[in-house]
Amino acid sequence: MTQAVIVVGAGPVGLGAALELARFGVPTVALEARDRPSGHPKTRNFNTRTMEIARGWGTLVYHRFRSVDTPPGWKSPIRFFDTVTGREFGSIDSRGFAGPGPSVSPALPVMSSQDLLESIQRDAARATGLVDLRFGHRVTHVERGMADADADAAVRVTTSGGETYELTGAAIVAADGVDSFVRSCVGAELEGPQSIHHFVNCYFHAPLEQHVADRTGVLLYVANPDAYGVLQPLDAAGRWLCQITVGADDWDRERWPAQRVVDWVRAARRCRRRRGGRTQCRDLADERHRRRPVAWV
Repeated sequence: MTQAVIVVGAGPVGLGAALELARFGVPTVALEARDRPSGHPKTRNFNTRTMEIARGWGTLVYHRFRSVDTPPGWKSPIRFFDTVTGREFGSIDSRGFAGPGPSVSPALPVMSSQDLLESIQRDAARATGLVDLRFGHRVTHVERGMADADADAAVRVTTSGGETYELTGAAIVAADGVDSFVRSCVGAELEGPQSIHHFVNCYFHAPLEQHVADRTGVLLYVANPDAYGVLQPLDAAGRWLCQITVGADDWDRERWPAQRVVDWVRAARRCRRRRGGRTQCRDLADERHRRRPVAWV
């Protein structure tokens, strides 16, 4: 049997890597430090290229992704209001979430909440019979696999219950986020300004669609003396993100508890090196955006 590849991180990137390897009969062990999937979405779009790859994971998987896509009318434009139900200042046409269209690719992008997209990936990964998905298993050390001369790869793992073990594999795929521990072990650090803007992402459920009415859009900016931020529809069915600019003096964990919000630091960093020995760093997410770990209760 082919030796398993160790995938560090079981978010959309890690699950995507495991599914792609499964297409070619390669088993994987996907290690996720969190005890459970994150309930706080950090992305809301699978672009055209990602959906082209997803077609290779099977017709059922592809159509499940399509089934959670946001309805027409919510992917453009960007609108500007004093309040969501008040005066509209203007709008900007935006085609990024709609994709290039069928004349370029038969795979259309999907705009939906990350937790919905990840659940489809997890089901698909388990269905392959080739993905060993382990939550609450944190990689604490890379033993082997960083040098070209290494014959295999190995990591030290600590479970949420305090147990430790060594896991060996054919290679390592680092998909553990922009603050990747494995990336730091390989020496593939991100370079550039650490912080350009500071935001809070607030995820909530509310029937705002009925108040927005026919003024739908991909981003709804609100600006008035009492409030400034942007509302982002996740599925046009009650799931929303509110992104608020917060200065350092306004940051208060009692006001913004980790159970409710994720602080988002917009950076401008890039990685010059993505590979070391048998270790490959993978990031489908935008490397410029750093989000801290989320507590979920």
